[in-house]
This record gives sequence, C-alpha cells and structure tokens, in this order.
Amino acid sequence: MIATGSEISVVFHAADCVEFRPTFSQYSRPADADVFVTARGHWTNALTPIRYVSVTQTTFNGGLRVVLWTPEWSHPGEDVMDLIEPFQRVVVVVLDGLRVDAIDAFALPTLMGLRRNGAYATAITVEPSVTWTAMTSLMTGVPAAVHGVVSDSIHLPRPCGVIDPLAATLAERGLPTSAVLARIPVIFRGVASAIGRKLGVGHLRFVGEGAADILESAHDRLTTQNRGLILLHWPDADRAGHEHGWMSPAYAEASMALDRALAKLLDIVDAHPDTLVIALADHGGGGVNPKDHESDHPHDRLIPLVFVGAGVIPGEIGVHASLLDVPATILWALGVERPSSYQGTPLTGIVSSSRRWVPTTIVA
Repeated sequence: MIATGSEISVVFHAADCVEFRPTFSQYSRPADADVFVTARGHWTNALTPIRYVSVTQTTFNGGLRVVLWTPEWSHPGEDVMDLIEPFQRVVVVVLDGLRVDAIDAFALPTLMGLRRNGAYATAITVEPSVTWTAMTSLMTGVPAAVHGVVSDSIHLPRPCGVIDPLAATLAERGLPTSAVLARIPVIFRGVASAIGRKLGVGHLRFVGEGAADILESAHDRLTTQNRGLILLHWPDADRAGHEHGWMSPAYAEASMALDRALAKLLDIVDAHPDTLVIALADHGGGGVNPKDHESDHPHDRLIPLVFVGAGVIPGEIGVHASLLDVPATILWALGVERPSSYQGTPLTGIVSSSRRWVPTTIVA
C-alpha cells in the first residue's frame, strides 16, 4: 500500500502504464484509487476522474510501492485520449434483434471470430428496447427521454432536450453519412426520409428484405465512400423472432444469415484498411414474451457489441458498455469532438496506444 502523502514521479510509458506522483489518500486497496488526469497531460483533483484498471505494483526507492494503472475509459464530460491517426471511416451494422447468447448457441463463426480477434462487450441497450428508439439513440447520442422516440411507430418526435445529431455533427466537419436500411412500407417513407434529413444523413436508402439484399444495395457506398460514417440495418433475426419466437429454428437460420452477410461485409471493407467496423444489436428478445423484446429482462436489454479494425485490441472491453457509448465512440474514432449533449462515453480502450495520443510526461 502506498502510504498517505507519498509522492511518486509521473510518467506515461509507451505501454500505457502510468506512474503517478499526486498525493494519495489512504485506500483499502490500490484498485480503489481514482487519479485525476486530463487528456492534455495535467493532473488535478478538480475533475471527474479517469478510471484505471489492470493494476500492477513495483517496488523501488527504499520499498516505496508504485501502482501502475492502464487507462480504460473516462466518465461522461471528461477529456479522453485523442487519436494520433483517427480512422477515415466507420461502418456500423445493426444486427436487429440478435441476442447475446445466440452467438454461441448457434455457433455463428463470423461473430465468434470477431470476439477472438476484435474488441467486444455485452452491452446494454436503451429503454424501451425497441428498434426505432435504439436507432434514434444511436444517431443522436441521447436516450428516449431526450429524443422523444418511445415506440416503433415512425413519426417526427418532439425532443425534450438538446439534440446534436451524429450525422449533422460529422457533416460540420465535412464527413458524410450514408444509411442503407431495410425496406419499409411506402406510406412511411416520406416521414422516414424527413427524419433522415433532420438527422443530417446525406444518403439514405430503404431497400431489401434482409441482410444479403441490403448489403448488395450498399456495395457502391462501401466501395466509394472512403470517409465518414456508413450505417447498415439488417432485420433478419428480429423478423424471425417476432414470427416464430426468439431462439426458434427459424430464428437460428436468420441469425446465421446475418453472420454470413457480416463475413461478406468484412471482405468488402478489408480493401479499405482504415475502417473501423462496429457490429451491434439494437435489442435482444424473448425475455418475457417469446415473440417480443420490450421488457427489462436481460435477454431483451443485453446486446452484443464488437469492434474490428486496424489498431483494435482483441479481447473483452473492461467496462459496462451501453448503446449510448457507440455514437460517442464513432465521433472519437473519426477525430470529431463530442457534443456536450451526448450521454455516452467513448470506448477508447478498444484501440492500442499506437493510435492514441499519449503524453510523455505529466507536470504536477
């Protein structure tokens, strides 16, 4: 244990471990410590702390123990590590209605491979756990209580707070957004298109019945749009869940179709090495009602979340991730400042230090 009042030299190492020289309070164990550090290299006790995990200890200078933390994430509103080289492009694919346990239950090879070779988490979706609520949160960075979409009915909502749409925020930096989504009834397309324009989406399509069709329609965007954000929505598993029940044989086949399409998507984006791919579900299903997903049951609220791209660290993300963290992470990955309205936190721990801005020293 570091004695109360001990001072330790402050150096950021290349491996992302940090030796701290603030005055420590007495902690029951080192992992309880929160060290106050900003991304620009100055420590202070006046800010919300950045949390550190992966604690190790060394001994020097007459037995004084130095505690090393690896930075993982910061609280909302706190500065975070910038990227040395932001990604040029982020591709987000929403696997509508894919339950976390479906990956292992149906041995989905692509998603199982991404868990081995990419960063992944079991995240929690927004409330209510329905598609239009989740998609709106994904495109605004705020929950339903702010953006006003509380059901799957397609309508122009009345926000209850400040909204800084993700696509509009990117557009201000000259970064385009394209969205290729499942076909919807003609009667709703006008309203849906108006919502897309309001969100700042530059290119919006509602095409196809399933992942294979939608991916084929998006092929031109994936091969020609080399910057900004591309959003895909694949409804296969959700449709099968509503019609036949979550985890039914039909749901299993639909989940496999999503996985096959995801493999093809990765093949396409492999030609663009500076792309971050984010795959996630908007909700699960079958928690209380075997053919629905609008409850607080973990099968409804928990979602798979995976990241793959150059510099992404393989392994489980060591934080309690939320769907609201995804839009914040998209902006961070593209080097765009996050609006203060966003209620999620960039998951900066997904990327290795070779891409992150890391100060060499901290001046106390």
